[in-house]
Amino acid sequence: MNSTPMTREQMIDTLQQTKGLSTDTAARIADIGLATDSWQGVADVVAAAAERGEPWALEARRPGIANIDR
Repeated sequence: MNSTPMTREQMIDTLQQTKGLSTDTAARIADIGLATDSWQGVADVVAAAAERGEPWALEARRPGIANIDR
């Protein structure tokens, strides 16, 4: 993801501040990021969850918010 590891809390704060995500969505993305250690991994999981209609993933893909996509 980047060369300086972030804690889960730092990732959540950063996603909330820079992308305007809710706490739940930011936490889910942070957890996925820590598990996959790859933005592509995050994008793949978000895309699959959005296809299932999961609200947090739809928020993450909404234009003007995070717009996380493959």
